[in-house]
Amino acid sequence: MKPFLIVSVVATIAVIGIVQRSKLSDLKAETARLMVGKPTPTSKRSDRAAAASELQSNATAAQFEVFANGMIEVLGAYQNQQARPDLERKKQLYLAASAFSASDIARFFDLLHGDPRLVGMEQSNLVEACRVIFSETAPFAWRDYLQAHRDFPGWQLHFDSAVQNCLQADGKRAIAEFEQESARGNRDLASSGIRSSVLLKLVASDPDKMLAMAASPDFAADPDALAHLGGGVGNKLTKPEDHHRFLAALRRAVEKNPDSPLWQTVRKEYVRAMTGQLPRWPFEPMKTLVDGEFFPEEKMFVAEQASHRGDLDDKSKWADWFLGIDPGEWDRWIVGRPQQFQHPVVFLLSDWGRIDVDAASAWLKKLPPGDFRSKAVLEHASTIADRNPNLAAGYLAELPESREKQSLVEKIGAAKR
Repeated sequence: MKPFLIVSVVATIAVIGIVQRSKLSDLKAETARLMVGKPTPTSKRSDRAAAASELQSNATAAQFEVFANGMIEVLGAYQNQQARPDLERKKQLYLAASAFSASDIARFFDLLHGDPRLVGMEQSNLVEACRVIFSETAPFAWRDYLQAHRDFPGWQLHFDSAVQNCLQADGKRAIAEFEQESARGNRDLASSGIRSSVLLKLVASDPDKMLAMAASPDFAADPDALAHLGGGVGNKLTKPEDHHRFLAALRRAVEKNPDSPLWQTVRKEYVRAMTGQLPRWPFEPMKTLVDGEFFPEEKMFVAEQASHRGDLDDKSKWADWFLGIDPGEWDRWIVGRPQQFQHPVVFLLSDWGRIDVDAASAWLKKLPPGDFRSKAVLEHASTIADRNPNLAAGYLAELPESREKQSLVEKIGAAKR
């Protein structure tokens, strides 16, 4: 079967999820009814693989038959380049698959591999088409199937993805089961990717619990995982209130264990990731968050990110805020940075003068005489010299003699000619 056909199989069936959400609630109710009274697995093994291997069928006989026969017909039709299934058949396949348990999935794969209608079709193509459908429609069953079938090709990648799909489908249930299995010592859940996915699911709703879980020995022993977690939080949270809540939780975690280096790793990568968002926020929420929660060096990192952006919400307010950064402290901080940006006020004026020369010139009046004003004036005058040489020339008298001033004089003269 050609790769583009497999893609078509997956796309035409998975799209049902968009048009059939309302019908799934009825199917879930039926599934819950079927599960009532099922015997509890008797195995004493603590891992989910044992439990999954003993699960009974969750799909009714009719649902299993609809999916098994329908899916095999669809795959066979694509293999022979025949007509695609109609929309009603696709709906039936989607709804039936969503009722499958891990046992149903295993039974279906056994049936799939032995069906004469699919003779000659590559097994990898068969499995891949069905994998995508189960991972989307029955994520918990798919996760449990993988738990019991570790020989599945690309197992770790697919298992990590299955856990993430469970978190998307029902985060509360997925997190509860993650905690339960972790307490039992299920090492399949120990990968940093899975743990990070679980923790990031919690960050907006319960950051205190999320950080407590991050402090577990396995996770805290992996600096890369902690860095990834901090960066993930910085990218995931987009609302100011969520950032306030997370930083308050992080502060409480530090207070409980002030000597732990792990919170420094989390915070460093969190700040690095989220500061890129801040220049896009309205000014007041940004100022409230940064002034209330950020350390002085973190504040300078925000200023660096913001000063050379042209889409700041209110440049005059940002410029006023930048004035709170001592030029000497900035010079000491920036020397260790990859790019040696000038003080944010100076850098901002270079962009502001191109966009709104009158507003930038008016704001510049508030700077008192001194070395810092001279730098800002020189930058502003150099920016506007080409288009407003007379305005730029008006600043020459206050500038001390220097090579930069001479260059400005020449630039103004060239613009006037």
